Amino acid sequence: MDEFEKVKVIFTDIDGTLGFYNTEKHGITLLSDQPNPDGTFRVTDNDARAHDAFRIQSSDYTFFLSTRTHTLCHELRTQYEIVLVTGAQLESIQKRANTLNFADAFIIESGGIILDRDYREDPERKRDIELELPNLREVEQYLMSEKWKLYNKGRTASLRLRREDNPQKIDDKISDEALVEAFMAQVKLPAPVIIDSNLGYIDILPVNSGKGNGVAHYQKTHDKSTEESIGIGDDINDESFLNDRVSERYVLASADASLIKRARYERWFVSEKKHIEGINEILEEILRRQK
Repeated sequence: MDEFEKVKVIFTDIDGTLGFYNTEKHGITLLSDQPNPDGTFRVTDNDARAHDAFRIQSSDYTFFLSTRTHTLCHELRTQYEIVLVTGAQLESIQKRANTLNFADAFIIESGGIILDRDYREDPERKRDIELELPNLREVEQYLMSEKWKLYNKGRTASLRLRREDNPQKIDDKISDEALVEAFMAQVKLPAPVIIDSNLGYIDILPVNSGKGNGVAHYQKTHDKSTEESIGIGDDINDESFLNDRVSERYVLASADASLIKRARYERWFVSEKKHIEGINEILEEILRRQK
């Protein structure tokens, strides 16, 4: 199918949805430091199932994307546009470029920046967010004055705090859902912003940012309707686009508990399996429905 014939688009989160980390939460473990002949690695997940996976090392974690997931995404791309929606910044995406080579576009920094598959930035989105950056800078200066440690390397359209960098202010055992409440109880932000959380991070975003607004902008500029859109996610910050920007919604069984509760109540598709097995189940289900 030619590119111009693709009507539907899949918007999907990356971390915890398409790929997973060597953390306790995701439970991906290398079976051997020696790669397979094709450069991939043999890994197991929390359910002790073995998979071949691409391995990408970052400063914080090691990211794994199974070869089966990669193949399924390429199969889907013959029928759908695939747009990756993530809180990650540009450098993290570029490190995974060969692994994420099925993507048609990227919505990064939780909606603040939109890139095409060649990493060219959407100029209209850039102009919209730049109007709000003075508010973000004001909040940044306030947080620094209050001794919060920021984790902003490479970020231009958002601010990020890591729980582990601020132990004197945030309990490292607190859930992601409670993380925002704990943060907001301690601050008096001087300008309007969005506060979000993901994987133990607090993300501070311009008010017109967020994954839902990023998806809405992409839909508007690429003539895609809600009815033509599919969403896949695993965390509470994915709810902003799963909620009302897509017509088909898929959530992993390993997702945040509050998102699973919402998904079951709304009768969204929730995979039976978790992590690698879960995302492959979802991608296979989308392919099955297309047929």
